[in-house]
Order: sequence, then C-alpha cells, then structure tokens
Amino acid sequence: QTLKQVEEEKKSLQISVESLKQELERVSEELSQHRYKEEQAGNLVQRLKDELREKKKELEAMHANKKSAAHASVGTLSSLERLALETERSKQEAEEMKQKTEELKEEAKLAKDMAIDEESKLSSLLKEIEEAKSADRAAQQEIEDISERANVAAPPSSNLSNNVSKIKLSKEEYKSLIEKVNESEKSAQVKVVATMAQVEALIASQKKAAIKIEAGLKEIKELKIAEDDALKSAEMAKAAATALEAELQKR
Repeated sequence: QTLKQVEEEKKSLQISVESLKQELERVSEELSQHRYKEEQAGNLVQRLKDELREKKKELEAMHANKKSAAHASVGTLSSLERLALETERSKQEAEEMKQKTEELKEEAKLAKDMAIDEESKLSSLLKEIEEAKSADRAAQQEIEDISERANVAAPPSSNLSNNVSKIKLSKEEYKSLIEKVNESEKSAQVKVVATMAQVEALIASQKKAAIKIEAGLKEIKELKIAEDDALKSAEMAKAAATALEAELQKR
C-alpha cells in the first residue's frame, strides 16, 4: 500500500471509530435509563411478592373459616402462586440481562480504548514513514549534488599538478560519501517497509476492534428489547394480581 492509501484508510477508520464511539455513548445513556427501569421492576416484583404473600395468608384464613369457599380459594391460591413464579422468573431474567449488558458495555469500552490507543500509534507510524521517505529523498539529492561536484571541470593547466591532486581527493570523497548515502538510503527503505507492515497490522487490528464494538452494540440493543419484554411481563403480573385482589374483595 502507498502512504496515500494508508492515510485514506486511516481517515476512513477514524470516521468509523468516531461513529461507533458516539453510538456507544448513546447506548450507555440508554443503559442508564434501563438500569433505572430495572430497579423499578425489581421493586415492583418485590412488592408483588409481598402482596401475594399477604393475599395467600388471607386466602388461607378464609379457607380455614369458610369451608364453603374452599374450592374457589384453592383455585385463587394456585393462580397467585403461578403469578409469584412468573414475577420471580421475570426478576431473574432482568438480573441476568443487566449482568450481560454490563459485561458487553465493559467489552465495548475496552475495544474503544484499544482503538484510541492504536489510532495514536498509527499516527506515530505514519509520521515515521514520512520522515524515512524524507531521509530517502535527502539521500538521493545528496547523491546528485556529489555527482555534480565530481563532474566540475578542472581549472587551467598552469596549476595542473595541484588540480589533479584536488580532483583525485574529490573522487575519493565522492566514493566515500556515495557509500554513506547508499547505506542511509537502504536504511530508510528498510524502515519504510518495516513501518508499513506495522501500519497494516494496526489497521487490521482497528478493523477488528470496530467489528467487535459494532457486534457488542447490536447485542446490547437485543438485550434492551428483552429487558422491555421483562418489564412488560412484570406489569402484566401486577395487573393480574390487582384483578385477583379485586375478586377477593368482592367475596
């Protein structure tokens, strides 16, 4: 990949990660609201259980004192016990979903932190690549400058012996500098290749983190739907208990 392609892919990933960050923050806010609803549901379930215990005691007393109402009381007790089981099940489901949601939220946070850290590393590596390329260009320019100096024409023949010595020295200097520049150029190229490999690995890691965050957010949304269903079940249980209470008051 060229540096330009890597930078374009980095920008695309940054936009994707930023979008996922915003989505995670939005879901976190919604999770806070759902935790509040879960607490309300838990309180509702507990209140229903307390009410059911009281009604059960009342029905047991009625059963003892009014043999004529025995059959109806047993049926009502069975209904109340069934409601108690349903509300307890809803409470357990809500607790399990709450725990799973917290785990997903923590995983998403870790993935987000990793993406931010890798984004910083990616920027640093891209900077190193640019510096290495600049060093490579500088080395090539130095080769051209040295070549021009070596090809400069010799001065008049009156100082020929002195000039020959100078030209010979320039050739030696040229050879030495060429070797140094070539080494510098090779070193820069090796660094570019190695750093590009790190960049590609980081980009792949960022893509993986983005996919993980997106999957986590999707699962959190599904859990929210399940939480809503659990809350509805608790509300239905309360309505059923209220109806049974009204029936008891009529007797």
